[in-house]
Amino acid sequence: FQLVDVHGETVLEERQGLLLFNGGTVCDGHFFGPTEVYAICREMGFDSDDGWKYALEWPTLQNSLPINLADVHCLEPYWSECTYRPPNPVVPECTHDKDVLMTC
Repeated sequence: FQLVDVHGETVLEERQGLLLFNGGTVCDGHFFGPTEVYAICREMGFDSDDGWKYALEWPTLQNSLPINLADVHCLEPYWSECTYRPPNPVVPECTHDKDVLMTC
């Protein structure tokens, strides 16, 4: 995972960034929420999270990237406790307007 800004540069702690997984965006499918955000922040080495949203906020950047992950669902705030799927064609409603932006 990686958080990037509008220019595709890595975001450091306490700044909102576009969530990437293997170079593509993460779709907020049906389950994404506080547990998933915390699990991913922890997976990236952060101690906490400070919110999330889904949006097409930076269209030039977002539309240039594939959507690589969807339907992230975590039973506990640890990535090892999460399930997920590739976005298409399994989750056809995944478009860049549902890309996850978050702060760790």
